[in-house]
Amino acid sequence: MKNNFSNILIRVPNWLGDSMMATPTVTAVWKMFPKARITILGKQVFTDFWKSFPGVDEFMPYERGFRGFWNTVSRIKQKQFDAALILPTSFSSAFSVFAAEVPVRIGVGGEGRDMFLTDVVPRSHPRKKHLVFEYLDLAQKGFEISLKGGERVKLHCPVTPEAKRGLTTVWKDTGVHGTAFIALAPGATYGEAKRWPLTHWKELIQKLLAERKESILILGGLEEEEYLKPLLAVANNSRD
Repeated sequence: MKNNFSNILIRVPNWLGDSMMATPTVTAVWKMFPKARITILGKQVFTDFWKSFPGVDEFMPYERGFRGFWNTVSRIKQKQFDAALILPTSFSSAFSVFAAEVPVRIGVGGEGRDMFLTDVVPRSHPRKKHLVFEYLDLAQKGFEISLKGGERVKLHCPVTPEAKRGLTTVWKDTGVHGTAFIALAPGATYGEAKRWPLTHWKELIQKLLAERKESILILGGLEEEEYLKPLLAVANNSRD
């Protein structure tokens, strides 16, 4: 019976942005099965993110490489999950849970994964819904439980005390002043394939500075410094 699960594994996406899009679904599963133990399987770098997430009992990092894959399968099998919700669409994410012999395996079809899933949810092509709602639909259809229509979909980002202290230090070191900001993160892994064109960012910055009073924060890693410099120049010149 799909309403009697007590030990649920949720395989979350590998990317930070997609993981954020998955947070309403993790919350939804927690509400569907308030007495169940929920374990998140994901990238080790996101351990702190998921360990402090409401409703999550355990975070299990997956290991890389051939040996790491089978180590992960072994650890999943030891936990004796009675259901797995697989959010990524990769072949390996479905196969690992199948190899671990989790009895109920819910995921979207395609990529040669269907044979490894017990509950295949079709995916629309082209994509017709925001990723947040795709993940929520997957959980509702797979578990055969509908969320209440009036429930608000809310992204959640748990912040540890250590992260808050670190942010305070960065804030002081950069000399940022003020209390109202609009943060922009133009960079993305794999470069242009996942980035909005710089010309669009420049137009947006100019429009925001012309119409609003908040300061602009341009966020990025050290490796993106050269890429982001033109945007910083636009922001400074527009303020002048």
